[in-house]
Amino acid sequence: MNCNVFSISRLTTLALPGASVLLAAGRLLAAPAAGSYVYDVNLFGPSNVDPYSSGTVTATGTITVDKLGTLSLSDITGYSLTFTSADYSPITLTMANSSDEDSYGAYTLSANSNDLTITLPPTSGNQASFNILDASYQDGLTFQGGGGAGNSDLEEITHDFGMNATTPNDEYRDNLGTAGATVTIGTPAPVPEPASLGLLGIGGIALLARRRNRRR
Repeated sequence: MNCNVFSISRLTTLALPGASVLLAAGRLLAAPAAGSYVYDVNLFGPSNVDPYSSGTVTATGTITVDKLGTLSLSDITGYSLTFTSADYSPITLTMANSSDEDSYGAYTLSANSNDLTITLPPTSGNQASFNILDASYQDGLTFQGGGGAGNSDLEEITHDFGMNATTPNDEYRDNLGTAGATVTIGTPAPVPEPASLGLLGIGGIALLARRRNRRR
């Protein structure tokens, strides 16, 4: 499972007339909106549940939350996740297209400046599940744990999982361990650079240079 990592080694604030922007490695960045944190998702694995399936099942896109720290399901304010596999056309799930988000049990969903993670129950018999699925439960993400003695914590990426035994059921199921597994769902998305903010920064720098020249 891989995730796109975004890091800034040098981050400073550049004050300009009427504005404040961030300068990182010589590039102007817009500060993220308060109460909105976007994480890149890039999860994948081989279809390994049904003998008729083939290739790799992937889940890519973004998940947006409204705060850092421990989250509840209501703190997820948006997502756009595209599911692909060798046997079916891609499908994208959002909050607006009949998708279903649900959860139960004692999992912990957490967001910080490095990643978005889920920690499943530390003991068996304390079952928990976190899901982002379409209305028919054929496409989506499932994290499940604590199902009882002998049952492992699981991560599942499902794309067109059907009940017909002669057609592919494209699903990746990862055995995460028997107790207390922590999974990285996403990492912080790069902050986009609005064209207007870039122009403002250039204009402000030019104005400062002009004022210095006049004083000389």
